[in-house]
Amino acid sequence: MRWMSTAQRFIIVAAAMGYGYIGTAQTKVLDSIKAEINKHPQRDTLRVRIITDYARAALNGNTSQLLPYLNEVISISKEQNYRKGLQAAYHYKQIYYSDKEDAENARAYADTAFMLLKKDTSKFAVTSLAWLHNNVAGDYAKLADYKRAIDHLTQAAIIFEKIDPDALASVYGNIAIMYAQLLLPERAMEYDRRAIAAAEKAGDSLSFARRNIGYVSRLLDAQNFREATKILDKIEPVVMRLDNNATYIFFYQNRGLVSKHEKQYEKAISNLKKAYDYSLQNDNKQLELTILDPLSAVLTESGKLKEAKQYLDSLLAKSVAFKIRTAELNAYNNLAHWYMQNKDYENANKFLFKKNKLIRQPFFRRDERKYCRYGNAV
Repeated sequence: MRWMSTAQRFIIVAAAMGYGYIGTAQTKVLDSIKAEINKHPQRDTLRVRIITDYARAALNGNTSQLLPYLNEVISISKEQNYRKGLQAAYHYKQIYYSDKEDAENARAYADTAFMLLKKDTSKFAVTSLAWLHNNVAGDYAKLADYKRAIDHLTQAAIIFEKIDPDALASVYGNIAIMYAQLLLPERAMEYDRRAIAAAEKAGDSLSFARRNIGYVSRLLDAQNFREATKILDKIEPVVMRLDNNATYIFFYQNRGLVSKHEKQYEKAISNLKKAYDYSLQNDNKQLELTILDPLSAVLTESGKLKEAKQYLDSLLAKSVAFKIRTAELNAYNNLAHWYMQNKDYENANKFLFKKNKLIRQPFFRRDERKYCRYGNAV
């Protein structure tokens, strides 16, 4: 029985200046910036800069009110011929639509952002270009095109090695995720260790916590639960102090998977439900589906079949609606196992057939079928 990698969420960032999250402190920051926007109604570059400060703080966290602001930035920047404002707005729109799982719009805004940034040699533009490569890699990862994702991440790393080594931790961490998906665990762990070292050198507590959580995911893939627990225990005080939504999601997810391995099902379910609750706050469907997979599987394995079916139905419906293929694969896989537990072999085989049909599609590599958690046991 093999679990898929447990922290497949890319670190998607707003240009070069950080990424948003939902917590008490972050909510206060957003409210404060919004108050500044309201104090300055003039359609000028100062208003653009204040709005982009808000966008930078809100991205990857609370994006529900963001789109009208980004549209306004584009409108004002065109009026004022403000290149930097346009660059930021199109870049942030790529992130916004990527988080909404709208691949078509994300790709369109990425293309425009690339065009605007590649013409500019300023440090802001070059740094933003590197982050854009990082973020577009995340979109390719959602399509299971991991090699193209690595190509973009490599371009990001080349830029950051020259101009901003402190930013390398996120990119290295993302490369580790891709190598894990390509079933190259040694390469993945190599980049995990590079990422942790880069975060520690930069003195970035948030990045340090996230990079360690990524490394824990690889340890769980390798069935090294003892070392995974040691690292989770070590970083728990840092995670709690940061009060960071996205970090909570993967911390509690990994805790849950360790408890699942130890057959401490109540503890596993409790931790995975915490992770799921935080994922719902993030207004990000991929995060939500990432947690629904192990949560529904653990509920099934622990015999809580009625509750498991509710989460499984949600996993399947949302993965199809948002065209997230790996999540759809997990839904078929988990449903086949659920029906097996119910001794309904006809439906178990039906979902096993759907799983095998999906994984034979061109967008899944042949060896990716190794990711099927329950294999052909159903």
